Amino acid sequence: MTCSNDQNCIGLKNPASYSIQFGYDPQGNRWKQATTESGTTETRTFLYDREDILAEYTDELLTVRKAMYIHGPGIDETLALVSPNGEVFVVLHDGLGSVTGLVDQRGGFVNDYDYAAFGQRSVNSGRDTIENRFMYTNREHVESGPNDSELYDYRARYYRPDLGRFISMDPLGMVDGTNQFGYVRNSPVEFTDPFGYKVFRCCRNVQVNRIIDGVSRILDLKHCWIKTDSRSGGMGPANGGPLPACPLE
Repeated sequence: MTCSNDQNCIGLKNPASYSIQFGYDPQGNRWKQATTESGTTETRTFLYDREDILAEYTDELLTVRKAMYIHGPGIDETLALVSPNGEVFVVLHDGLGSVTGLVDQRGGFVNDYDYAAFGQRSVNSGRDTIENRFMYTNREHVESGPNDSELYDYRARYYRPDLGRFISMDPLGMVDGTNQFGYVRNSPVEFTDPFGYKVFRCCRNVQVNRIIDGVSRILDLKHCWIKTDSRSGGMGPANGGPLPACPLE
């Protein structure tokens, strides 16, 4: 894979007859992907709302829609996929936010996944019917060729789950340790890193009412969420309050 100085990877070849070229907008969002195999090129164009992909098209003029995505208020919280014919598929997640399946309007599984600790994906019972872009930790799966390993787009960098590491150095340097290629300090069942930057696990006392708060303090129960360099994932603080600063645990 060829990457520019600002960490944006512009393309890859694997094998020689297969290549992918990426295009980025000024905010660093990957808005275009052109895949060429045996002389035939397929283009995908993405429409964003801030960091979330709202829709995917098969042309640059945004006239032929491939899929539309419905997101929740949190970071990387895809709730549903809408096909070109209007059929809605509900997205299921595990505790880490990884997509474990898609369910159709009749309640049947059309996609069903499991993941190893660092994100290597397996398909259960051959159920992988609907083309789905969001998988491990609800990040975008990137096609990388018939003979290559899986890649995930973590915005600032690309991640290889078979290696359990990013393929380029941390743009922030050694703020998260000396290994600038490492993923969430080798604790993938505890942390996520939605922007490919420094990762935090933030906790504060539960804030619901005096009775529940008191019991929570006795039992040492905390409300925890994930915070990256300047943005947050997970549920966030109770009652929609401001995010307090927190140390790296």
